[in-house]
Amino acid sequence: FVWQERRTAEPIMPLWVFSRRVLVGSNLATLALGLLSIGLTTFLPTYAQGVLGVSAIIAGFALAVMSVSWPVCSALSGRFYMRIGFRNTALIGAAISLLSGIFFTLLPESTNIFIVSLGSLIMGAGLGLLSTPLIVGLQSVVGWNRRGVVTGSNMFARQLGQTVGAAIFGSIANAVLVGWLAQAPKSIAKQLPTSLNTASQYLGGGSSSALPARAEAYLRLGLYQASHQVFLVLAIIGLASVMVLVFTPRTFRTLHFAEDDQATNLATEPQDVLVSGERSVMQD
Repeated sequence: FVWQERRTAEPIMPLWVFSRRVLVGSNLATLALGLLSIGLTTFLPTYAQGVLGVSAIIAGFALAVMSVSWPVCSALSGRFYMRIGFRNTALIGAAISLLSGIFFTLLPESTNIFIVSLGSLIMGAGLGLLSTPLIVGLQSVVGWNRRGVVTGSNMFARQLGQTVGAAIFGSIANAVLVGWLAQAPKSIAKQLPTSLNTASQYLGGGSSSALPARAEAYLRLGLYQASHQVFLVLAIIGLASVMVLVFTPRTFRTLHFAEDDQATNLATEPQDVLVSGERSVMQD
């Protein structure tokens, strides 16, 4: 990647994106945002259906709450970053996301779905305050000729977090569940499914064959363990996003690049141009 981007005339991801702390810190925090959003989107329904035993509609409602608080807080974030700055507003959002991650790690095996919805509401609020200040802040520190690049790099970081996060969280949940099923008592071992997908189908109502009561209780506890580990990682990612923003410059100042200064000087200096075979001077 580095070799290719350095040799091409018009790189997809110019390496200067990684040369300034404000750019790197904002993109890393956005990558964490992608991880947080995909983790909750993927495993909150698993927890609600597989562990709490609610229907798919109720589980979707608990997740949809995040889709309400996110845009609301994103819209309100402008009032905050105009007063306290982009970094501080994003830092508040990261701290709220961390609190939501801790909230989910403390959820017991049996709880009210409205309690789960509260955690989703908190996460959406944190992500809303985290996302908008970073993208607007990045666009404000560069000239028009670089805004497309910083916008694209920020969107790429978010999508990369979602893509990598889906793989990471899926691997964690499957590893925990497979280990749990491997330790099952011999009396119910053959009655249990062998993967997270089939386990969710059994407990979420997607399978026509019902499990014996003891096997179902054991499987629910395994899904709880798997979901709990995912929620624990969400809390760790929330903490990492807070730490990243702490070391990001507090003030988003305009960035100056030598290439832009050189281009500006060339544009303002008189240049000799050839017009209709005659030599003339074009002034600024």
